[in-house]
Amino acid sequence: MPKTANTESEEDRVKRLKAQIKFPAVRPANDLGKDIFNPQKFKHIDKKARKAVRKEEVASEGSKITDLNEYYFLTNPVEFIHLAYPDDEKWQLISQPWTFEQFAEIPYCTEEYHRQEINIKSVFCGSLTSKGGECDVILQGNKDTYFTYKHYFNHTESGKKISDDLQLRRYVVVMRESESWHFQVRFAETGVYKLEILGGEKGSEHESLCEFKMICSEVKENCRPVPLNPAIGFGPCIDTERAGLKAVSHKCAKLDVIPLIETVVSFNFLRPVTVEANLYSIDKSCTELERYIDQTLSENGVELKVSVPNADEYALQINTKDVEDELGSDDFENACNYILSSVNKEQAVKEVKKHVRAWKTSTQEVLRMELAHIVDIIRSVGNPDNVLKDVMMATFLLLGEQEARVKTLSKDICKAVSALTKDHTVENARMIGYGTGTFYDWVQKTVAVKETVDTYKSLLEEGTDYESDVFLSSDEVL
Repeated sequence: MPKTANTESEEDRVKRLKAQIKFPAVRPANDLGKDIFNPQKFKHIDKKARKAVRKEEVASEGSKITDLNEYYFLTNPVEFIHLAYPDDEKWQLISQPWTFEQFAEIPYCTEEYHRQEINIKSVFCGSLTSKGGECDVILQGNKDTYFTYKHYFNHTESGKKISDDLQLRRYVVVMRESESWHFQVRFAETGVYKLEILGGEKGSEHESLCEFKMICSEVKENCRPVPLNPAIGFGPCIDTERAGLKAVSHKCAKLDVIPLIETVVSFNFLRPVTVEANLYSIDKSCTELERYIDQTLSENGVELKVSVPNADEYALQINTKDVEDELGSDDFENACNYILSSVNKEQAVKEVKKHVRAWKTSTQEVLRMELAHIVDIIRSVGNPDNVLKDVMMATFLLLGEQEARVKTLSKDICKAVSALTKDHTVENARMIGYGTGTFYDWVQKTVAVKETVDTYKSLLEEGTDYESDVFLSSDEVL
């Protein structure tokens, strides 16, 4: 006896509905540009005990597999257009339909890319052309998403084979900032490459998320492999805090350093931990570089005085383990890593001038503020928001200096200003009011100039023309 609507189970009803749905004709995304993503035309290059490994993908015609994929049942049209293009435009089911040309240019993104809610923050294009011998891909996931990558060289499209001693995996720098992962690919040889990004939770098997074709017509000047390929990437991140440290002095992945001049990298303790630090280089062992790191512990944190012996690229690795586990285990956890790049005088002056220009632009914004913005700040003084209070205290600390030149600002003042504003952003400052946001930006730019000048002071001569550009006048600003 056939089932009626009242007796049909939910499972049977779903199967019946799926069988009735007729999908429009589509052109799958992975059928596009077979020369771009055809695996057998690429060689996978990995790292193995300082020896390059070649693994050529074997050509395969594939096989048909009949399976039920729940992802394609009532798929969100906004996601589906990334995976397949319909022959009839109306079946895109989105408010602003794509052209086929737009569809053909996007990166190849898998179902898993959408399932894990990944977002490409860099140029949304599947074929990237190098600039200065580099390509950049930036992805954002959630705080529990970890990314890794596979790097391929297309010898067919390149018209040549890659050098035997080139380890491609060591030519990708992975930098972290909040929930973003920045993959910076550097090229030592011209040719056609592919970067495949994989992701998932830490400790789980990572799934393929997206792929990018990279065309390099010029190599990076003095291109060298990265000294270290840490799983958590470079730069302070959520893993740093999970390992018991909070970055204080340096919150970006790359540090510009001057040979034989100390750079102080400091962290606060979030819980009692033991800290070890190692310096890595392509040409020198960690043992040789031990004397270039000096560690100073305090009750609240740790300071690492780091220097480098010569002009080259180095990697600083910071590891921790809980004090209570000190007797039970010898295993340290990687907490944070930095890329250290040495700079010369010309680069130093260029960097300082860049910060000076940013400071001058911010100062002009202060000078252009209307009286109404100042009045709003004055009215709020009686019952100030914490952001407003901290920003204005920082402003008057800077303007209250006896000498009005940035280069004479004391380090104590700069530390005090940084402490006042470290928990705020320009976005939440502007939410209080335009004036608060403008002063916040000016404070940040002022301290940045001072810190940059201090960093490169050994390379800067007296009378360098940047000095006359940086002058703080309380009469002029307020």
